[in-house]
Amino acid sequence: MKTEILGDRYHYETFGDPSGQPVIFLHGFSQSSATWHPVRDALLGDPAGAGLRLVFLDLIGHGESDKPADDGPYAMVHVIDSLEGFRRELGAGRVHLVGYSMGGRIALAHAVRYPDALRSLVLESASFGPRTRAEREAMLERDRALAEKLLRSTPEEFAEWWDETPVLTSQRELPAALRRAEGTMRRANDMAALARAVLGGGQGAMKDLRDAASGLPVPALYLVGRKDERYSTIAAEAQSEWGLDVRRFPTGHNVHLEMPEEYARTLLGFFARTPWSERSR
Repeated sequence: MKTEILGDRYHYETFGDPSGQPVIFLHGFSQSSATWHPVRDALLGDPAGAGLRLVFLDLIGHGESDKPADDGPYAMVHVIDSLEGFRRELGAGRVHLVGYSMGGRIALAHAVRYPDALRSLVLESASFGPRTRAEREAMLERDRALAEKLLRSTPEEFAEWWDETPVLTSQRELPAALRRAEGTMRRANDMAALARAVLGGGQGAMKDLRDAASGLPVPALYLVGRKDERYSTIAAEAQSEWGLDVRRFPTGHNVHLEMPEEYARTLLGFFARTPWSERSR
């Protein structure tokens, strides 16, 4: 399905009960809504998932959504406002919002800007932004270097070297068919669009949202793999500093890809503890 928000067209998929609890899922960098299909199958295959309306959105520059040639639509504030426009377009009322990695950063920034739009927030392997000026400058430099490398690469080259990224090492243990599907997803990308996404919504462009995250008025859950040292540390710090609810899995960075059934069960348990009224806003 397609919809136009703030001048750009977005592709999205919906599954489950059209009048059920709406859950919007945001994928990671270079992915698309297809990454959530194993989780979809696990959720809808569980009787507890019968009352859910699952919505998978292709972010700007990804999947079948538009890939504008200007930088504006990729800026974090624009992405956040587009997501809010999408939520309103759905007529879904308050939603459960689930975001992985880059999608998690977007979900968190949206929750901070539009807290009344959410019923709950689930972050998977997502950062809260750089804490210091030095950390921000380092992240900005890394984002610029990545954008330049993307622009020098073909989709095939990108798929090959991204698959070797250390944070994704544990995915080498996945079934071959699943790895091929992820590779196909990456090879379908437009390199210029990915570069703009990195510069507009990379970690260097993100504010430090720790204080805002600690005071969110909605239930929040953080999912992380124990093999992912960097994000395990981020999760542990947030858990210690303000009591963030953290669930750990024997996986790497991409928990939903490596353990979709357990991921789905965790979501269902979390949603079951979150009150919901059908048209609440």
